[in-house]
Amino acid sequence: MFADGINFLGTDRHTIYDISDRKNINLTKYGITVGNHVWVARNVVVLKDVTIPDNTVVGIGSIVTKSFDEENTIIGGVPAKILRRGVNWDRRKQTEYLKSLEDTGL
Repeated sequence: MFADGINFLGTDRHTIYDISDRKNINLTKYGITVGNHVWVARNVVVLKDVTIPDNTVVGIGSIVTKSFDEENTIIGGVPAKILRRGVNWDRRKQTEYLKSLEDTGL
């Protein structure tokens, strides 16, 4: 689920090179991979060569500069880091979700 204002930047678009040998040092290697059941909040920036794993929430305004491999987390911040583990999310509003728990006896 993607909110508004998200930027996926899969490349640097301009060349950065080493002045000693003029070799390019900012080649894209992996692109961007977003797993299943990921919620990316508003105004997030995801940079090149990043993986966001399944069942992850990316907090509002975060800049994701590196890959994560641990599922069921909340990541956020500038740069993004794991803020909480052992979580998941549901698309339903909180009241609907809580009602479903009541209906199942939880």
